[in-house]
Amino acid sequence: MLSGPARAGVKAVETGQVHAIWRQFYNSPCQFVAIQQIAKWLHPELFADLDPEATFPELHERFLPVVYRLGHWVSLTDAD
Repeated sequence: MLSGPARAGVKAVETGQVHAIWRQFYNSPCQFVAIQQIAKWLHPELFADLDPEATFPELHERFLPVVYRLGHWVSLTDAD
């Protein structure tokens, strides 16, 4: 998926630090959840206490009229 000449030499690809996030977080009241996830990706040691995987379902349960479903972000290093 990430192999090929266009990505050759890209440090993030070489180290497996490639992440993707749901575009609907942009300009959304829910974007703070995306910010939590990005913070954990960039500085896991500083933001170990954040848990966006718990924050977003809670937000849905308390404030949104739709059921929460997984799949709003993904990482090649999803060991979390």
